[in-house]
Amino acid sequence: MDHIDGSSGKNDTCDTKKGNKLVTVDPRKLEHIDQIKYSSKDGRIFSDNSEFEKDIDSTLNLNEPSHYLMQGRKAALDEVKNFLSQKVKKGNWTESSMRRLLQRYENANAEGKKKEYAGIVTWYLRKRLTVGTK
Repeated sequence: MDHIDGSSGKNDTCDTKKGNKLVTVDPRKLEHIDQIKYSSKDGRIFSDNSEFEKDIDSTLNLNEPSHYLMQGRKAALDEVKNFLSQKVKKGNWTESSMRRLLQRYENANAEGKKKEYAGIVTWYLRKRLTVGTK
């Protein structure tokens, strides 16, 4: 695929990078999503499953440093962390409020779309709920 300027290259991501190649990871399958991890430090996405890792890094190029995806993931996660910090400071944080927030990111809107960078946010919230922090 070409860009507006007629070029394409190593910085492409997602479908532009993938082209006609097949991928193993299917974001519609919970058992696949459960094998995806993120770095809360820099927004990097990865997996211990070698086929998924190949899809993430090579086929889809989702960690390309010159692209905005890692920074966008990190920013979305930081926004949720700040929101939760404020709830804790105000004394109105509960596990049920965290579960409601998780549902907002897990569920699609009326147009069938999820919130941008929902993956890193749902990963983080699930991890927090599993640990049972309060």
